[in-house]
Amino acid sequence: MGTGRIKNYLQPLFFFLISLLFLQFPLLNVLGYEPSALMAVLFFFIMGRRGTRVGQAVRHLEPTAHLPPQRGEIGTSGFIASPSMTAYPRLRGQLGVGLLSWALPPWIYGIYNVWVSHCNFLQGLGTYSFVTLPALFHGLLVGFFLGVLCPNRKRANEGLAAYFLLTAVITLLEGILRPRVVPHNLILGVVDISWLGGRSFLTDLAPSYYWHRVLSLLLSFLYFLLAVLLLLRRIGRSREGPTKKSEHPLQVPSSWEVERFYVTRLTGALILLLMVAGLFPEETGLAIGSNSLRRHLSQVKETEHFILYVEPGSPAAENIARLAEEHEWYYHQIQQLLGRRVEKKILSYVYSSEEQKQKLTGLSLGTWLASPFTHSIHVAYEDEGLGSVLKHEIAHIFEGQLEKSWRFWAFPPLSEGLAEMIEEEYWRGGVFHEDLAAARRVGVLTPAEEVMTFQGFGLGRSAARKSYEVAGSFCGFLFHRYGIERLLSLCRTLDYEESFGKSLQELNREWLQFLEAVPVRPEVEQRIRYEFDDTRFPPFYRRECPRLGRKDPFEERAALAEQLLKSHQFPQARALFADLARQGDPSGRFRLREIEALRRQGAYEEAIRLVEALYASPPPSVDVLNEILEVRARLYLQAHRFEEALKALDDWHALPYDIWGSKWRIALYRAILRHAQVSARLIDGVESSNWCSLASQNQYRQALKEDPSATPAHYLLVRCALEDSRAPIDEILQEHARKFLEEEPELGFAKVRLLRLLGERAFRTGHLDQALGYFEQLPRYDNSPTLLQEVEAWRERIAWNRQRGPA
Repeated sequence: MGTGRIKNYLQPLFFFLISLLFLQFPLLNVLGYEPSALMAVLFFFIMGRRGTRVGQAVRHLEPTAHLPPQRGEIGTSGFIASPSMTAYPRLRGQLGVGLLSWALPPWIYGIYNVWVSHCNFLQGLGTYSFVTLPALFHGLLVGFFLGVLCPNRKRANEGLAAYFLLTAVITLLEGILRPRVVPHNLILGVVDISWLGGRSFLTDLAPSYYWHRVLSLLLSFLYFLLAVLLLLRRIGRSREGPTKKSEHPLQVPSSWEVERFYVTRLTGALILLLMVAGLFPEETGLAIGSNSLRRHLSQVKETEHFILYVEPGSPAAENIARLAEEHEWYYHQIQQLLGRRVEKKILSYVYSSEEQKQKLTGLSLGTWLASPFTHSIHVAYEDEGLGSVLKHEIAHIFEGQLEKSWRFWAFPPLSEGLAEMIEEEYWRGGVFHEDLAAARRVGVLTPAEEVMTFQGFGLGRSAARKSYEVAGSFCGFLFHRYGIERLLSLCRTLDYEESFGKSLQELNREWLQFLEAVPVRPEVEQRIRYEFDDTRFPPFYRRECPRLGRKDPFEERAALAEQLLKSHQFPQARALFADLARQGDPSGRFRLREIEALRRQGAYEEAIRLVEALYASPPPSVDVLNEILEVRARLYLQAHRFEEALKALDDWHALPYDIWGSKWRIALYRAILRHAQVSARLIDGVESSNWCSLASQNQYRQALKEDPSATPAHYLLVRCALEDSRAPIDEILQEHARKFLEEEPELGFAKVRLLRLLGERAFRTGHLDQALGYFEQLPRYDNSPTLLQEVEAWRERIAWNRQRGPA
């Protein structure tokens, strides 16, 4: 094999290393890190070889094919750099059109993202890494084959250099903007992909937070050097003029050749450095892989279908048996529903807190993750158990067992819709769709024909939570109306016509008719009118975009004021918030924080004066009005001006929205005010800095001594006792619960909440009969079908545990 042929293979490999280290191959989203690397190697070998063969074929078709090949006809990189290609514009044009048709659609899609998001270019282009990164990858291919598209090597070098310069600019800007603009790095493609290949790349926390920015700068410099290398000969000759060949055997190199010598070595050193960083991300501090995770989460619990990893000595480790039961129960439920099973054990990484999960994985707070391809889930421990969200993540693992799961997984409306259907039990039909029926009734429902498309789910006019619920309800309707097999057929084919014999538009009309028949309670309408409002909760890509160099002038001072408030320096915090409010406070947030500082300082009368002035002025939004009404009512309560407090509570209740459970808090305050003799004592306990502190609990006990009929005190004492996850349900606690349930004439919501908490505590401590007793009391206070189904589910779970025996 000659030197030229070896170079024809080595040059594509060189470009492959660049693309592998600095871009992300499209198959990476499907296959994982190592398989996609192998696919990229094979691809570049084939395309490099094919480029050589096309050049040879063209040369043999020429009339001068009998002449020996001239230097430069086939470039050492596999490019076709022969001027004779101009004799074949048809072939060159076909190749050009084919490559451009492959490269342009992702870029067009990125520009479309800009248009639909009303955002800047980088944020629109960065909407989805699996859209933009292939676009960059295709761009590299276009540069790689510019020798085919251009009539000579000089033009090919210029085109490739232009591409590298463009990429250098994008990389530099993106490295600066990425922390504030897009969650995925356009060039590195290593952000938030802990579900790929067992690796989890950190980007938002030190030290990797800084290392990734350094990498972006190094990459930008590397692309610039590559462009310089391609243009250096032309720049040098244009600067020095044509050079004459010296007769001396030791010809002195020209200045541009000396420059190329140093630039080449600098480029090689930089590539070597980046290769080491890319190939060993854990060792260089860029990533935490599965081995590193297991060093932190070193306590292991293995069950029939799971391997749990928790941190030794953490609350999760203390409750690992309960966590194991919760995992197995949800697995059992999903297996029964889908009629499928997972072939290998699922790896469950249970972090001690959201903060630890973010530190070890780079995932944002509140984000849990499942990878069907690595059979792993990442969840954060919570005192009350992992909850139904764990069921959502396990459902994703089951989705990986479906035929053609890679296509299904790449289509979020169905993959997330099916998991949401299982989590929220939309598959049961009827009243389980009450939220969506309420949204239709009050006019804030986004149609399924919009959400159940790739663009509509991620880039439509609905926030993520609303899109998830619409997708879950729609999948639940399809399950309820057509059965699980046809729904799973849709997951395989992604074709509504083939699976149901109807278009998405027809199925959407059927779903809307189905929702019309679902009964809706007034309180649900009030809550959904707020939570599903697209103007208050826009999708991420319709929010205001950060710009380069943009900075909130009040940001630093506001942060200082919050720190002063947190450290109980109330006069200083109040003065700083007041100054910020005077400088400009269209949202009213600084004035509200000033009032909060006064409230915590105990200056109720001055705080009331300010909040009444704020209430009299037109608020900028319903959210601010709700906060003003809440602060106003609480101030009157703490000032023991109870008549005015009742009127303030009425004003708050008249708001036609139930914002984050405000209605039940209003009901609790009213119940406390019914007991005038001890109202002040109960309010002082509830409104203290810690409503479950020992001092607050003493206030509740003293209130019961002064007024034994003060049933809210029983409720507050039981809730405080249940705050300690290790506290048993003793006789005193049971007596407080019994008196509240039997003697309180109202507060049905509080009774349901109390029984649910007591039942869960008894279940977790192994008292199954006691737990069942609490759950079976629930229908006395709420006989809605959803609650009845919840009770039935607890009966099934308790029976399953009895049959299963101790783990």
